[in-house]
Amino acid sequence: MNARRILLVFVIALILVPVFSAVGTSPAATVNLIRNEIITYDMLEKEVARYNAPAENTLDVLNLMINDRVFLQGAERDGITVSNQQREEMYRTYKKNYENSVGATISQEEFDQMAVEAFGSVDAFKDALKNQYILDTYVEKVKGDELRSLNLTPSESDINNFYRKNKSSFYMDENVKLAHIFIPKEGDAQKDNQSKTLMNKIVADIKANRTSFEKAVKQYSKDEDSKNIGGDIGWLVYSNENAINGLGESFVDSVFALDTGEVSSVIESNVGYHIVRVSVHNDGKMLNLNDSISPEDSTTVHDYIGQILTNQMLEAAYSEAVDSLVDSLRSEARIRILYK
Repeated sequence: MNARRILLVFVIALILVPVFSAVGTSPAATVNLIRNEIITYDMLEKEVARYNAPAENTLDVLNLMINDRVFLQGAERDGITVSNQQREEMYRTYKKNYENSVGATISQEEFDQMAVEAFGSVDAFKDALKNQYILDTYVEKVKGDELRSLNLTPSESDINNFYRKNKSSFYMDENVKLAHIFIPKEGDAQKDNQSKTLMNKIVADIKANRTSFEKAVKQYSKDEDSKNIGGDIGWLVYSNENAINGLGESFVDSVFALDTGEVSSVIESNVGYHIVRVSVHNDGKMLNLNDSISPEDSTTVHDYIGQILTNQMLEAAYSEAVDSLVDSLRSEARIRILYK
């Protein structure tokens, strides 16, 4: 096993672990670039246990720990540091970004618990964010120009080969574009029955041409995100597990049974009552290179594969840059490996 390569596999969680000092135990190694640090046998045993590494890989883990410390010292020497205030701000920013990604507000207590479950403690998570910033900043400072000069555009042959090898993955399941009139359930039997009665009246009025679907959306729908755009809620893919779990399998089946342009009767979901109209219904199919990867995304399969391959090339180049930087720092540092 290549000890330098281990560093790259565990970039965010394992590189730049906190600095420890000896606590009366025997040193397994010492590292000195701008100051002397001791890696004790106790520290090494804890890291081996954390990685669940076999005994024969103990020296590899020790080299990883050395890489971590020499990298931290090199970054500090070259002026890359993070204050406690910056570290706290990184934690707050990560929380905001996470909330945006899931579309929900999370209490500080809930987020802290997630950090504990993932990293063992809130401080460990904060250190991981800080150290990832140091890693990225240091690599950019030393290797940024070199990375930007690389040609990371995949060839047409690479794209075609990737498509042939993974063709079965590029399948678009049956999907529909739909709009709805929606009244949520309130958990009160009497109120919910009143809502259902109202929705049945709306359906009757639409089918009798006493009102239009669009007018009924504006007048009755409680879905504020869609009521001003004709009730349009976008695309529903038949195999979408989130939709099935959130709305219910019977709702999804009822929607896909509709003819294009047909206004449904009242459909009950897990969350409320809907009157649905489907404007587009696509059968499932295998995608060609020039097809869009989804009905909601204009990116073609060709371009999507190009992005995948470009990211792979960038990741490999970044890993090589880290390897090179660690090699350089190790050559400058005084390192003694005492582990036997």
